[in-house]
Formats: sequence, structure tokens, C-alpha cells
Amino acid sequence: MKDSDKTKEQLINELEELRQKVAQLGPPEARSSKRVKPFADAREEWERTFDIIPDPVSVIDREHRIVWVNKTMAGRLEIALRRRWA
Repeated sequence: MKDSDKTKEQLINELEELRQKVAQLGPPEARSSKRVKPFADAREEWERTFDIIPDPVSVIDREHRIVWVNKTMAGRLEIALRRRWA
């Protein structure tokens, strides 16, 4: 059934149900941190793994720009590592 075919009462009831479901999820900042933490943990693990590789390694984007290097590559290029995600 399309929303335009529903009565005002039906729409109000649906809205109330949605509000209750959102309230059960908890505050927005709590929902956000629950979703972000696994990605942050995975990123940290990836960085550690990437940095222990003894060979110089770089990640290059589609425009052939270097977007990430491991510690060995940074040492070879004599640059300081700045960690940031684009």
C-alpha cells in the first residue's frame, strides 16, 4: 500500500512504531561508536601488519599517486610517516 493510500491514523501509527525502534537503538553517539570501533580496530591491525613487512611497499591510487607507504618505504624515501586516511 502506498503512503498516499493510507489514512492519517495509519501513518501516525507507523511513525510511532519507527520512533520506538529508533529509541531502542540508543543514543546516536552510542550507535556510531559501536559501528566505528570495529573499523578502527581493523585499520590499526592492518597498519601494524603493513609496517612489519621488511620490503618497501606503497599503495597507489587510480591516478598513480602514492597514498600509503610502510615504514620500510618511508625509511628508504627518508620521509616521516604521517598517518591519515583520505
